[in-house]
Amino acid sequence: PSLRLPWLTVATWCLLCCPGLGAVTLPPVLEQELQAVTAQVVVRSSPCSATCGLGLRTEELCLLGGGGAHESCEERKAECLVSWDCGLSTFTVTAGDAQELDCLGEVMETMGRFRFVFSWRYARGVVTTDDSFFRRYAVPPLDRLVLDPVREADAGTYRCDVKDSRYRMLKRVFFGVKVLPAKVVHLQYTGALSQWDALKDNQTGDGFNSTSIATSDSLAFSQVEKIILYSLCISSGMAATMFLLLCFVFQGVGYSRDGLRTAHLCYNHP
Repeated sequence: PSLRLPWLTVATWCLLCCPGLGAVTLPPVLEQELQAVTAQVVVRSSPCSATCGLGLRTEELCLLGGGGAHESCEERKAECLVSWDCGLSTFTVTAGDAQELDCLGEVMETMGRFRFVFSWRYARGVVTTDDSFFRRYAVPPLDRLVLDPVREADAGTYRCDVKDSRYRMLKRVFFGVKVLPAKVVHLQYTGALSQWDALKDNQTGDGFNSTSIATSDSLAFSQVEKIILYSLCISSGMAATMFLLLCFVFQGVGYSRDGLRTAHLCYNHP
C-alpha cells in the first residue's frame, strides 16, 4: 500500500507530460484510484473590481471528479491585483478651503484599513511623478490626508504608498494640488452661462425686452455718475492741497536781501 501513491504520481505525470507515448494501459487497481481522486478547481472568474490597487473578484470553485464532472460548486471572493500604480489625479482649490486626499478608496476600505501600512511623501510646488522630487511628509500614517485650511504653500504633489503587513506594494497614487489665491481669481463659468441664458430668455421677438434695456441703461448711467463724482472729489482735493502748499511757501519767503518787500498771497504784514 505504501507504493501505491508513488506509482499513482508517476502514472499521472506520464499521462499529462508524455502524450507521445500513445495509449497507456493502467492496472485496474491504479485506474480505480485515479477515478476516486478529486480536486478543487476554479471554473469561472470575474474581472478584478479595481484597475489599480488591491481589488476583489468573484470565483466559482468546483470539485473535479475522476470522470471530469464538476460537483459541489461554490462562489467565493478573492483578492486581485492588476497594477499597483494608480497614476496622477489633480485638484484645483482656493486658499482657505478644505481638501481631503483619500489614499485607500472604497474597494480597499471594505477590506479593513488597519491591515494596510501607509506612507506619505510630498513634492512642494510642482506637479510631477518623478521620485527624485519627493521627500517624506511628516504626517500620521493614515489613509486620509486633510488640508484644512489649504494654504498657498501647500501646493504641490502628494504621493501615497499602500503596503500589506509584509511590506508588499499594493497601491501608489499621486495627488497634484493647485492652489489659487483667495479673492483674486474666480472661475464662475457655470454662473456666467446661467446669466447668459437668463439674458436670452428676456428677448422678445426681434429685440430685447424693454425692461432689460431700461435696467442696463440705468446701471450704465449710475456708473457714469459715480465716475464723475469721484473725479470731482479727487480734483478738488488736489487743488486745495496745492493752494495750501503755495501759501506756506510764499509766507516763508519774507523780504529779500536787497530790502525789497515781496508780495504775499495769503496774509498782509504791516
